[in-house]
Amino acid sequence: MGTQFKRSVLSAAVALMLAACGGGGSTDGTPVAPNALTLSGTAATGAAIANAPVAAKCATGSGTATTAANGSYTIAITGGSLPCVIEVRPTSGGALRSVIDGSGSGSVSVNITPLTELIAAHLAGGAPADLFTTFDAAAQAKLGTPAVNAAIAAIVAALQGVVDIAGMNPIKDTLVIGNPLDQKLDALQAALAAAQTTLAEVVAAVATSGASTAPVSTLLKPAAASCAGFRSGKYRVLNPHEVGHDAAYVAHLITVDAATLKVTDDLDATRTQQTITPDAASPCKFTIPGDFGLATVLVSRSGLSVVLSPASTGQLRTSIVVPEQSLPVSDLAGTWNVLGYGHQTLGSALAPLAATLTVDSTGNVTARSECAGLSACTALAPPFGSFVANPAGGFNLGAGRVFAFKTATGKVSLYLVDTETGSMAVATRQAALALPVVGDVTNFWDFSAGSNGVASTPIATTVTVKTVDAAAARFTRQRASDGRIDGFAINTPRAGLRYRAAGTSATTSGGSVGFSEIVVMPLADTGISVYTSVAATQSFFGVSVGKP
Repeated sequence: MGTQFKRSVLSAAVALMLAACGGGGSTDGTPVAPNALTLSGTAATGAAIANAPVAAKCATGSGTATTAANGSYTIAITGGSLPCVIEVRPTSGGALRSVIDGSGSGSVSVNITPLTELIAAHLAGGAPADLFTTFDAAAQAKLGTPAVNAAIAAIVAALQGVVDIAGMNPIKDTLVIGNPLDQKLDALQAALAAAQTTLAEVVAAVATSGASTAPVSTLLKPAAASCAGFRSGKYRVLNPHEVGHDAAYVAHLITVDAATLKVTDDLDATRTQQTITPDAASPCKFTIPGDFGLATVLVSRSGLSVVLSPASTGQLRTSIVVPEQSLPVSDLAGTWNVLGYGHQTLGSALAPLAATLTVDSTGNVTARSECAGLSACTALAPPFGSFVANPAGGFNLGAGRVFAFKTATGKVSLYLVDTETGSMAVATRQAALALPVVGDVTNFWDFSAGSNGVASTPIATTVTVKTVDAAAARFTRQRASDGRIDGFAINTPRAGLRYRAAGTSATTSGGSVGFSEIVVMPLADTGISVYTSVAATQSFFGVSVGKP
């Protein structure tokens, strides 16, 4: 028994030595080949992406291939392990990326299409190209299975009503030309064309949209032939002049069909659809029948619009039209500049108002101040209230209805009507403005409203930046119509605002023209700016709408 025990111990020791030396898998000393990771799928935009280089980067290992005529490819990576990011570079058009989650090796299906590019953008929270270029540990951590599934669900939601991919997995489902998934790619291409937008613009919107799919949905709505900013969908019409007259129309919904140029009032289904007529000489300018004559509609590149409607007296009243979006209250977090035109009490004279608000991620207003001219703002004492979601749309803030709009670049602006006084205000987050460049040309429509709320007729204006002083953070511009030159200081009196002192300028006709002291607030990436008078002897609120 003692001898047998010794032989058992000896056998175990030899086995351990063989294992330690790598000899446990082969009796003839041949090394065992490491496991292989095989990635295969189809690269397509609707049409196959043929004869294009494909590259994969994985948690371990990388590889390349070339697509076949039908867009198919296979990459075998010895010793490779998931997750991976894959890129195809067509001979024409931009590169596309895809991702695959998981761990270890084996054979997996990975399509590369515009849909997977959108999924990659959501996961990256930025440019999908960056995810591929730097596929480090931080990038790999973004490709966990729950995160990838959530990204697919977000793209399904964003495309709802445009391209229905519910129940599909664009990454892993079989893709061959002509099958159901390929047909969805064709539908996406058709939707991009109808919306007069590009995949790159939609990808950028996905990358900045966060938890909200609203900016992508807005961007993909069909656009009017004459104006890419005028899209089909629901819009909120804000009419501060209806406060005290017809409460139902202070912030009501309309439905726009941009293809047929029909506008329907959601409050009264029995009303005849109105036809909106484009101005042949000025894209994104329209007219529409109103109660007392034709109203003028000026549409910005973002889809925000301003309407100038004749009242019973013939005087023009201003309405703001905001694409209807459902945004989480967390999108309101930050410190906001506010400019508006307000009544102390309903019916009193209108006067400019300026303020700042700080909002936390739950919608609570944690700080508020009132501002006047160039003076420092005066902090107010709490309580300040909270933004509370209104089941009918937008948010409530005290006696105000507030509607938020998020652009395709992820910038949010707010539009508020006080339902007690009829005051109107807009807000954008405080963020430092950059100086323009000498030679920059801006085309816009411009109008203002006085203390009685009556608006002037909009005037088409072109200005060119003439000088820039980086040290003083100032620039000057020249108006094309008469040669007038005025100047602005940026980020004065607060970050995100521009200030112009009152002055006089010579004109090209040999005369001179004066201009007022104003504070201007560009609404980030919307194509619209608002401005208010500063001097106590003046009272007006102005709007500039960028022309395409």
